[in-house]
Amino acid sequence: MRELDLPLVSKDTIKEILFDTLGWRDREWSKKLGHASFELLFHFVESHLGAHRSLVVETAFIQVPHNPVFETETAV
Repeated sequence: MRELDLPLVSKDTIKEILFDTLGWRDREWSKKLGHASFELLFHFVESHLGAHRSLVVETAFIQVPHNPVFETETAV
């Protein structure tokens, strides 16, 4: 975010890039790309936080499947 001078990581932006690069097929394909988007998003977050850098993350987190990600010792 420009006003905060922080990088913005958005799951939808990641997924759009994957669609543009790998193409569109069907609903199952969209779900796979959605899952891959979350994995990339979490990778970017972990990389930044591991380097003690702040960032802004935008997505709709889903409580049950994403709880383990935030319950680890490295989560902030």
